[in-house]
Amino acid sequence: MKKIVSFLENADRFHGAWSHWINGNTGKVVPFSAKDNGGDLVETSFLVQGLLTFRQYLEPTDTVGNNLINRITDLYYDVEWDWYRKNNEQVLYWHWSPNFNWEMNFPMYGYYEQQITYFLAAASPTHSIPKSVYTNGFGKNGAIVKNNLFYNIKLPLESPGPLFWVHYSYLGLDPHFSDGYANYWEQNVNATLINQAHCIANPRNYVGYSDACWGLTSSDNQSGYSAHSPGNDLGVITPTAALSSFPYTPTESMKALKFFYYTLGD
Repeated sequence: MKKIVSFLENADRFHGAWSHWINGNTGKVVPFSAKDNGGDLVETSFLVQGLLTFRQYLEPTDTVGNNLINRITDLYYDVEWDWYRKNNEQVLYWHWSPNFNWEMNFPMYGYYEQQITYFLAAASPTHSIPKSVYTNGFGKNGAIVKNNLFYNIKLPLESPGPLFWVHYSYLGLDPHFSDGYANYWEQNVNATLINQAHCIANPRNYVGYSDACWGLTSSDNQSGYSAHSPGNDLGVITPTAALSSFPYTPTESMKALKFFYYTLGD
């Protein structure tokens, strides 16, 4: 971890945020796309939640531990979450580049993978955002709430997406909480059950889908890469989708694990 923290301290940062891709040898930004060669606030938040989680296991009375605590804290405090409001708009923006400024133009509205980004921004002691940014940005002033039924399962927020939406923010957040929009345990459990139900229904008649062979999420596929979901079903079962959902669907995920291991094997 000392090596990792040292690397991150010296890697390119853009108003405190790291890029989506970083050269592992030099620490320099590797462009993710033509204009995405600067700060990536969402990927930064995934990194920060990991650092803060690790920090909790360190012993402040130990010299090495205390040193790492302080350095990790500095990395978190250096992230200028408020800068990514793009001139104080009531929403966070995903990207900023010193070459292209805000041309990526990706305001982060709604429930996707970015709830942790809003939480870390709100909690920041140095560059915090006001509640109005969470309300207008993440919550879309209440429009995030849908309560639609999919396969007779209610989904409180938005529509069912790739399953990494219910995983990434909650590597650091305990999803047993509610705000004015949803109970996030219900949201995430039901999104997972909808994903499985879609694979069982298999409306596009793909080979191999079943109650044991299920799970749509972002991954490589036969043509490259895609954010697979019930609304973007390309016939690709990604094992991480079901297996990373064990906290939400232990029975269904175990059935998938046994099928992948014992039936499909290598």
